Amino acid sequence: MLPFGRDKVRTIAVCSGGGSYSGFYSALDAGVDLYITGDAVEIYHTAKDAGINVIFAGHHATETLGLKALSRTLQKKFGIETVYIDLPTGL
Repeated sequence: MLPFGRDKVRTIAVCSGGGSYSGFYSALDAGVDLYITGDAVEIYHTAKDAGINVIFAGHHATETLGLKALSRTLQKKFGIETVYIDLPTGL
């Protein structure tokens, strides 16, 4: 975590993949303490200037979490076999 903001994190916003300025500004407007996204390119300096903590967890890694969760849900709810094929992009 890049500690640009408050010491105590109570609220978190997440925007997977490359993130976006609109998502980031929505999080700022909501007063969140921590913003988690995939890429630093878009908002690193803006987050620092705005005084908000930020975690850049990787573009590909943040986009796969939902699909993995969906796979588990489908297996559990419908008793079907699912296979998650991970093809990292280097992002």
